[in-house]
Amino acid sequence: MNVRSVLILCFFLSFSFELFAQTEHIPLQRWYSRNIEQSAFADTTAVSHFGLKPYLPFTFRKEDSFFYQKDSAKYYSEFGVKLMRDHALQIKQDDYRISIDPLLDFSYAMNRSEFVSEDIPEFFTVNNRGLLLAGEIGRDFSFHTGFYEVQRLPSYYIQQYVNSTGVFPGYGRVKAFKEVGYDYAQSFGTLTYKIKKRAQLELGYDRLFVGHGYRSLLLTDGISNYPFIKGSVMFLDGKLMYSSTYATLLSQERLPAGEVPESLFKRKGASFHYLSFKPNRFIELGVFEGVMWQRVDSTSVVSQPWNTYVPVLGVSSGVEGFDGKNNVYTGLNLRIQPTQNFWLYGQYMFDGELGVSDGYQGGFKWLNAGIRYLDIQLEYNKTNREAYASRYDIMGLDHVNQFVGLPSGGGAEEVVGILEYRYKRAFTRFKYNYIASEVSPNDVRHFETEWGYQLNLKTNAEVLLGYLNREDAIKSEIFYISVRTNLHNRYFDF
Repeated sequence: MNVRSVLILCFFLSFSFELFAQTEHIPLQRWYSRNIEQSAFADTTAVSHFGLKPYLPFTFRKEDSFFYQKDSAKYYSEFGVKLMRDHALQIKQDDYRISIDPLLDFSYAMNRSEFVSEDIPEFFTVNNRGLLLAGEIGRDFSFHTGFYEVQRLPSYYIQQYVNSTGVFPGYGRVKAFKEVGYDYAQSFGTLTYKIKKRAQLELGYDRLFVGHGYRSLLLTDGISNYPFIKGSVMFLDGKLMYSSTYATLLSQERLPAGEVPESLFKRKGASFHYLSFKPNRFIELGVFEGVMWQRVDSTSVVSQPWNTYVPVLGVSSGVEGFDGKNNVYTGLNLRIQPTQNFWLYGQYMFDGELGVSDGYQGGFKWLNAGIRYLDIQLEYNKTNREAYASRYDIMGLDHVNQFVGLPSGGGAEEVVGILEYRYKRAFTRFKYNYIASEVSPNDVRHFETEWGYQLNLKTNAEVLLGYLNREDAIKSEIFYISVRTNLHNRYFDF
C-alpha cells in the first residue's frame, strides 16, 4: 500500500461507529438511481445524500433499490427464471455470495439519411460481449469486476469524434475494424471495505459522477475508466457526508521513447474532495474541489508537493491557488426537493487558471408527472470558453482526450429534455439535446426515442427499438434494434 492509501485509511479509521450490513455495489446508472432518490424521501428517519455517485450503500435502505427488490412474478421454467429474475449463476452461503452475469449489446441499425457513402455506410452494428463478477464476503467486504469487448460500425458523427480525439466516447483508444469500424475493450471493478457503520474505503478502476443532473460540469461518468482510491464517511447523524478520491488520469501524449517498444502515455494525478450537507430532507448542498497534479514534464517525473495527499477540502486551493501548473477547480451543488416526486437542482463550476473560466447548470426533475411512472427532466448547461483548459502541457481538465465535465467542453451551451414512461416492464424514452458551441461552426440538434421491454432487474437487460434524428454538419436518421444489458450510462449525445 502506498503513501496515499495509508493516509486516507488512517483518516477514515479515526471515526468510530457501529457495524452495518449492506455493502453491495449499486450500478452507476440512471434507472437504478430513480427509485432510490424517490423512495428515500419518504423515509423520515434517514438522511440520504445524492450528489456523489455511485451511491454509498449505507445511505439508503435496501428495499429502496430495484437491485434488491424481489420479483413476485411466476415463471414456469428455469430458463425464464434466469432470463427475467435471477443472476445467471449465483453461489450464496451465510458468509459470502458470488454472482456471474453476461454483459452484452447486440445492435443493428439502418441509416436512412440521404448521405450514404463509403464513409457513411447504410448499416451500423454493435457486437459487445462481456462478463460481470460480483459478490460479498462477510459483512464488510464487497467487490465487482467485469469487462467489455466491442466491435462497432458507428454512425458518421461518432466516426468524426473518434478521428479527431483518437478515442471512442466513454471508452478509450481504438483499433481499426473493417473499413470504417472500431475494435476496443474496457475493464472495470471496485473493491469496497466497510470500515464502520457509516464509513468505507474503495479501490477501483471505474468512474464517478458529481451532481444531480443528466450532465455534470464537475466530474462525469461519460469518460474512460481510471484507477482510484476513495474514502467516504458520514457524521452528525448523517447530515454531513465527506468523500476524498485520488486517481490517475492519462493524456494522449507519450513520454520520450525508452527501452520499451511503445513509449507510455503521460500521466497526471487527480484528487476530488466532496462535502455534502443535508440539514433536512428538502435541501442538499455540496462543495467540490478538484485538482490535476503534474506528474511529468518534458524530461522527467515531477515530485508531488506535500499537500497532494491531504484529504481535506480547501487545502489544495489555498496552497496551489488557481493559476499554477497544478490545475485547481472548484464547484457547488444544490438540490431542493419540496416533494417526494419533484426537485430542482443546480451546479456551478469555477476554473480560474485562464481568467474567470466557469460554468453553471440548472434543471428540474419531476417523477410521476401527473401520471404514475411518467418522468420529466429539463436541464440547461453553459460553460465559459476557457473552461477545462490549461496553458500547461497536458494539465487541462480531461482524461484520454475527454473532458471531465460537460462533453462539449468550454464555450458550450446545452438544453436537455427527457421524458420517460414505464408500465410494469415496458418503457418508452424521449430525449432531445440542443448544443451550441463557440468552437464548432454547427449547432447540434439530437433527438432520440426508444421503445422496449426490460428483461432482468439484476443486469437491467433490455430489448428495444430506437430512432435517432440528428442535425449538425449533416443530417442523420437512424433506426435500430438492440438487445443489451444496461449497467452503465451511455453518452452519445454530444
